[in-house]
Amino acid sequence: MSIILVIESDHDFRVGLASALRAESYTPLVASNAASGWDMLKRGQIDLVIMERDLGENDGIDIIHKMKADPSLRKTPVLIVSQKCRQADRIRGLEAGADDYISKPVDRQEVVLRVKIALRRVVNTDGSSRKIKLQGLSIEANPDRVMVDDSEINLTPTEFRLLLLLIDRSNKVQSRQSLLAEVWGMQSYLETRTVDMHIRRLRRKLGTAAHHIETVRGAGYRFTVSELSNEAKPQ
Repeated sequence: MSIILVIESDHDFRVGLASALRAESYTPLVASNAASGWDMLKRGQIDLVIMERDLGENDGIDIIHKMKADPSLRKTPVLIVSQKCRQADRIRGLEAGADDYISKPVDRQEVVLRVKIALRRVVNTDGSSRKIKLQGLSIEANPDRVMVDDSEINLTPTEFRLLLLLIDRSNKVQSRQSLLAEVWGMQSYLETRTVDMHIRRLRRKLGTAAHHIETVRGAGYRFTVSELSNEAKPQ
């Protein structure tokens, strides 16, 4: 079963969450601070990380930045669980690369549910095997790889799924609610601004190819393209 790393300074929440994960047949590993959490990450075999923002002298977002800079860790899903729940905090966490941002107080069973959804998304993403090419942008799924102007860019699994869905439905407007349902796996508890945050970050990473993603006021987003080469490969 999946190995879940919990980096949490609150002893009671850490122990209780580990117990809830174990009850669902996950294998929890726990760390009370950023240093020990990073050591466990570097040992490998972690399938998902649940992380507090406030880790004493460290901010959990610093760990996310280190993960995204490490090729062996950058695709590992990260869920932030934090008492820092202002919009600015959520934006910062999601823009750093977190796949979900959960505000405390929160029921441990809800966290476990979000873990299940996040891991299911990883499995679904791994099932792809295809190539997509258009002017200035090349995408390879399985392994996930995005090239812009011949330079590889680093996307989180959520960003990759979002981009792939928009491309699959090129020139068609996708509402924020439909994107939430299909990219985030029917997570109705997420707000539509979550989509806006990820779109903004995705555009920034796409650079010169960002113009393909259009905002349709009052409706949602559309990936515009005149020509698309879509090569599907047998799995």
